[in-house]
This record gives sequence, structure tokens and C-alpha cells, in this order.
Amino acid sequence: MFSVFIVISIIIVVFLNYKIKTDISYHAGKDNGYFKRFESIVLLNILFFLFMSKNKKIAFTILGFFNALIISFLGLIITNYFPSPFDEGGFRHFFILVLSFISFFAIEKLINKTFKYKQ
Repeated sequence: MFSVFIVISIIIVVFLNYKIKTDISYHAGKDNGYFKRFESIVLLNILFFLFMSKNKKIAFTILGFFNALIISFLGLIITNYFPSPFDEGGFRHFFILVLSFISFFAIEKLINKTFKYKQ
């Protein structure tokens, strides 16, 4: 399932990058497409947390939302300070998505470990 989300993420990143480069009305022109990228990160992260969680799906969906907000905000700030020579938005966008997907496994392990000790 993880690989399916990676493929879906690549497709969405490529599509958004193409639309942002070619159609200025698609992203209103002022933010260089960051808000569209931010929206896609939040939506994909919520879906990832929902489908990848084995139990407590509602709690993980809410965690996915907040995780996406934090990671995408911090990721966009950090990647703006360390620009990549081959980046025009797509690599940065995909990198933040992968970080948010990987954080799911850390959060899931932490939550399962916490509940295991309480039982």
C-alpha cells in the first residue's frame, strides 16, 4: 500500500507542477503554487493515515491532518532555505510528502507502544 501512495504522490506532484508552470490562473499567480502544493500534501497525508492505520482510523485521520500541517509548513520553510539546484517545486513537494508518509510509521509505533504498556 505504501508503494501505491508513492506512485499516486508522484503523479499528483507531476500534474500540479505542470499546471502551476503553465497555467497561472490555476494558482492565482501570487503564491507560486505553494498553496496548491500545501493542499495536496494535507489531503494525501490524511488519506495515507486513514488507509494505512490498522485500528483507531478516526484518531489517525485527525493525527494525519495535524501532521500534514506541521510537516508541510516546516518542510516548506526548511526547503526554501536549502534550495536544490534541480528543484522547481516538484522535488520539494515530493520530499515533504515522503517525510509526512514516513512520520506515520513513527507515530504508529509510538502510539502502539504507549497503548501496549497501559494494558
